[in-house]
Amino acid sequence: MVLAAMNSGVSGLQAESDALGVVGDNIANVNTVGFKSQRAVFEDVLGHSILAGTSSGLPGSGVRVGQVQQMFTQGTLQNTGVSTDIALNGDGFFVVKGNVDGVSSNFFTRSGEFAIDKDGMLATTDGLKVQGYKANGDGTFAASISNVVAPTAALPARATTALTVTANLDSTVAIAVPPVAFDPQDPSKTSDFSTTMSIYDSLGNAHTADIYFKKTAANTYDYHVVVPTNDITPPATTNTEIGTGTLNFTTNGALNTVTTTTAATVSFAGATAGQAIALNFGTPIASSPWASSPRASLTSSAHRSTWSRAAPK
Repeated sequence: MVLAAMNSGVSGLQAESDALGVVGDNIANVNTVGFKSQRAVFEDVLGHSILAGTSSGLPGSGVRVGQVQQMFTQGTLQNTGVSTDIALNGDGFFVVKGNVDGVSSNFFTRSGEFAIDKDGMLATTDGLKVQGYKANGDGTFAASISNVVAPTAALPARATTALTVTANLDSTVAIAVPPVAFDPQDPSKTSDFSTTMSIYDSLGNAHTADIYFKKTAANTYDYHVVVPTNDITPPATTNTEIGTGTLNFTTNGALNTVTTTTAATVSFAGATAGQAIALNFGTPIASSPWASSPRASLTSSAHRSTWSRAAPK
């Protein structure tokens, strides 16, 4: 019995030693990217087999570490300042492809410590190629995964050709009495609402464009697109209005018609002259194929329109 007690005690020391090894491994890997901590799972060691529900009353034979369980809990996201480092928030793995211990296949990892290799591919520190779905020119994606390639050549500049914005215009704003004409040199006092967007010229340089809205009648607003004076050609000493038009809304707040008074065109210094910019407010219900459908109306007290811009270089 003394030997059995000693053996049980030794098994406890051995199990605790194994558990401390697990804790030590967790601490050692505290700065390892993508590392998942582990925990030791203890199991009782039976002294004999129990058959037909009978027992001779012998004590157990101690304890052992039955398994080391890996904890797949979400770690803390950290900003490394490296543009190629990626983190997963939630479930999932990165798919990487290459050779590991003589086995060539796809592998899975939670570590997003990536870099661009000599071939321009996104890869792990061990040289495994990150896999993903290639984006096609039409905005769709390839059906199968392949190596993620990062273009190293400079992207060509692309001038803004269209603007699309999402905004609300308050239908309760009062009309100025007596009427005051919009003045691009004093736009804040001669308009009701405004928003600012960026326009990119043919060189890829960003410019500011302000869009002002002025209520002129019930459910009717004029819009004015204004650019500052410092970067257009020929040089101007005052703000320049490059586009105007009228928005008309239904009594339900839906965009009914869009009338273009002056098409938006601008020439920036050093860039291609006469840059035309289409203003897209969405599809007015007066010209929509669903004009007779009740789904074409917005049940809101505020008027809505949409606006967007092209991507920079």
